[in-house]
This record gives sequence, C-alpha cells and structure tokens, in this order.
Amino acid sequence: MAKQKPPTQISSAQLGYVGPPRTPEPRLFTLERDQDITGVSGTGTVADGVVWPDGTVSIRWRGERPSTVFWESLEDAEAVHGHGGATRFVWAEECC
Repeated sequence: MAKQKPPTQISSAQLGYVGPPRTPEPRLFTLERDQDITGVSGTGTVADGVVWPDGTVSIRWRGERPSTVFWESLEDAEAVHGHGGATRFVWAEECC
C-alpha cells in the first residue's frame, strides 16, 4: 500500500476570500422583541450579539436558560430568529 501524502495547506488568501461581508471592527447589537411569537424568549431585549470582522455572528440569549449560537452571516441569524420582522436587530451605535 502506497504512503499517502498529507493534504496541501492552502490559505484563504490564496483562494480569494468568499464569504460574508467583512467589517473593520466587531459590531454590537441587541435583539428586541415586542411580541414573543414562540413563547420561549419573552419580550424586550432577549439577546446580545456581535457581527465579527469576518462576517460571522455570535448571539447570546438572555433569560432562564441562556445559550450562545453562532451563524455564518447576519442574514442567516435573521432568517431563523427574525420571525418575519417581529424581532428587531438594534445596533449599539444606534441605541443611545
């Protein structure tokens, strides 16, 4: 049996970056709900989040059973948690 060669390491720079839009700095946001569609997370500020410079997103849910989820993009997070506009993404720089 022939010895296999290790896989070639290729950086994303060599391939050209393909992915979510990048931001120069992390952007903070909260998820705000006036109506709890699912009956799970409540109303008001239900989660805190960040869009990272590579476009990925982290969301930390508040409440009795907090959890953290990661998404490839803000669009993916909004598709699951936006509930057709019932949840607002409020940017930290817009809030105060």
